[in-house]
Amino acid sequence: MNEKDTDNKRRVSEDLVGAEYVAGREVAALGGFWLEFFDQLGEIQRQQFDLWVEDTQESVSRLTQATPPAEVFMDHLNRRIGHLVEGSSQVAALWAKEAERSQAVHRRLWDPYLNLLDSDRR
Repeated sequence: MNEKDTDNKRRVSEDLVGAEYVAGREVAALGGFWLEFFDQLGEIQRQQFDLWVEDTQESVSRLTQATPPAEVFMDHLNRRIGHLVEGSSQVAALWAKEAERSQAVHRRLWDPYLNLLDSDRR
C-alpha cells in the first residue's frame, strides 16, 4: 500500500468520524424538537378542552333561562365550530413548523455523508 492510499483511508476515516458526530448531535436535536412539538400539541388540546367546557357551561346556563333551545343550539354550534377551526389552524401551523425544522435537521444530517461521497467521486 502506498502513502497516497494510506492518506486517503485516513481522510475517509476522519470524515466518517466527523459525520457520525454531526449525525448524533442532529438526531438528539431532532428528538428535542419532537418533545417540544408534543408539549405544544398537548397545550392546544388543553385549550380546546377548556373551551369545550366553557361552551357547554354557557349553553347549559342559557337553557335554564327563557332562551329558545334552537337558538342555544345554534349559538353553541357556532362557538364550537369557531373554536375547532382555531384549534385545527394551530395544529396545522405547528405541523408546518415541525416539518420545516425536521427537514433542516435531516439536511444537516445527510450533508456530511453526501459531501464525502461527492469528494470520493472526484
